[in-house]
Amino acid sequence: MEVPRKQINEIKTMTRQQAIETQIEEIMDEFDFGLCHKAFVDNRWTYRMDDDPPSLGELRRTARQLLRDCARTPGGNTLLTGRFEARTIEDTEEKWLRMSLTFVYEFWNIDEGTEYE
Repeated sequence: MEVPRKQINEIKTMTRQQAIETQIEEIMDEFDFGLCHKAFVDNRWTYRMDDDPPSLGELRRTARQLLRDCARTPGGNTLLTGRFEARTIEDTEEKWLRMSLTFVYEFWNIDEGTEYE
């Protein structure tokens, strides 16, 4: 039997900041940080110069700060750090926004880029 998910639209009128905080709290409540922590431990991933994988608390703090930083840009934004990707999609005219958090297991990017004409 499927458990009903919380509805973030229970409050009819919110400020932009209230909408952001409500969505961040839902993401933080529902996101499987335990699975992310297991991936860090199993793969011996660390942050910066640390010798050990980040704790579950460190992962949660990183994700929460990333979501808050992402929401600072009206109209939408995408930020990545610590294997997390936060995304905000926003229609500033309609006063609507949606936030998401993704754990990035594998990625590759070109650090320096390439010049072209």
